[in-house]
Amino acid sequence: DLPDKSYALCQGLTTMKTMNFKYGYVEMRGKLPFRHGAWPSFWMKTNTPFAKADYMAEIDIFEVFSSPNAVVSNLHKWASEGRHVMLPGGEGSLTRAYEFENYENLNDEYHTYGFEWDEHFMTFYVDDVKYTAFPIDESGEFGEHSIKGMAGFHDFAYIIFNNEIFTMGRSWKPEGK
Repeated sequence: DLPDKSYALCQGLTTMKTMNFKYGYVEMRGKLPFRHGAWPSFWMKTNTPFAKADYMAEIDIFEVFSSPNAVVSNLHKWASEGRHVMLPGGEGSLTRAYEFENYENLNDEYHTYGFEWDEHFMTFYVDDVKYTAFPIDESGEFGEHSIKGMAGFHDFAYIIFNNEIFTMGRSWKPEGK
């Protein structure tokens, strides 16, 4: 039974209790659902016993967001009092989305989604093609109400892979059927 205010149906895997890592390369190969209502994602969180920053960092290696042809990468800062900021988009910003050119058979294809992390950048790939890189040097701030610094993006993180399904009770969901 789902509660009245259900947010999403979710299946997932996490390394939360088995592995945390800092810097390096990780990838997954998968056949994802690119269709309305599906929200598969491959992401990381830094709320580990090893965290030093005063906020939690969220690193979205990719999210599909109910798209028929694209994956999107994002960085988020979550403050303890609930404030949240996300790396801004818009004119002049980094390209955060990878759009597949030939997507008619995308739901039947396997693709490789990669993430490279070092002291200076978080870099994102699809099928070995780099499509964006976020600088994470300590001077970095983002958002109108920025949570200062980039220390959270240098904390150990664990991996999450899940496939949420948007439900009627969710506060944010894609438009349409």
